[in-house]
Amino acid sequence: MRTAILCLDNTLASTVFGPLDILSQAGQLWNALCRRNPEPTFDVQLVSLDGAPVRSLNGPPIVVQGALADGDWQLVLLSAAHVAPSSADNSALSAALREQHQRGAVLASICTGAFALAEAGLLDGREATTHWGFVELFRRRFPQVLLQPEQLVTHSERLFCSGGFHAYQDLCLRLIEHFCDFERAEQTARALVLQGERPSQLPYKRFDLHKQHQDAAIRRVQEHIEAHYAQALGNAELAALAHLSERQFKRRFQAAVGETAPQYLQRVRVEMAKQELRSSREPVERIAGQVGYSDAAFFRQVFRRHTGLIPQDYRRKMQRSA
Repeated sequence: MRTAILCLDNTLASTVFGPLDILSQAGQLWNALCRRNPEPTFDVQLVSLDGAPVRSLNGPPIVVQGALADGDWQLVLLSAAHVAPSSADNSALSAALREQHQRGAVLASICTGAFALAEAGLLDGREATTHWGFVELFRRRFPQVLLQPEQLVTHSERLFCSGGFHAYQDLCLRLIEHFCDFERAEQTARALVLQGERPSQLPYKRFDLHKQHQDAAIRRVQEHIEAHYAQALGNAELAALAHLSERQFKRRFQAAVGETAPQYLQRVRVEMAKQELRSSREPVERIAGQVGYSDAAFFRQVFRRHTGLIPQDYRRKMQRSA
């Protein structure tokens, strides 16, 4: 499989060399461990747009083997990208990516590499994902893309995207399965001691308070919710705090924060529960009550909707990785 890892300027080196190692070992390491003849699946080369070395975010240059246009690629994998100001001229990169796609290549992006695919217009009307910390910026720039930020990997025809930096592992396993089969992907994961494909990046998402707006009355309500999240807080009470009618309050809260006050309260409660689950061994039922839910079963439903995991699994995952 003729594969180019396109090293974008100011990239994270791990999103270049991590995929290089995984894809290069597909069909090789497992076979070697099983005393079989190696069957390399991907012929991987590092390229840049113009063939020149690329700076990595943390300093060391990345020396490439050629320019993107030099090869006839079946797969082009974009490393994590420096997210440039919207005024930056990326027309040459966009044209090159469109050309590769038109020639039949599968294009895949790691983390913020999705910005380059979107700027080229390749993701319009398609599902995509990117690092959870860049979701709002991505949506402002590319509203025509069907962004699915909870997903670690998305696939739409010949376009793949992955979430945060280390989601390149999930992406590479999905690409191995796409070009070969599930068995080859599973063998590669076992040989390299990879976790295997994870379903979501929701457990890692940071709670965004959405306070960049200019509505002081609504910001005051947000602060009240954050200080009294365990209490029953209705729209009527919160509207009175903002000195607004309930109808005005609902409209202004939605406009400023991007969600309703009950939704915001729910997310604050989930965030507080996440902190408690990471740092304590309190029973889930007790934590549910501490954050405002008398019904532990309903709390579990709410928690899973926001994180993709039930509370017990979230605790095991986060305490194990701490």
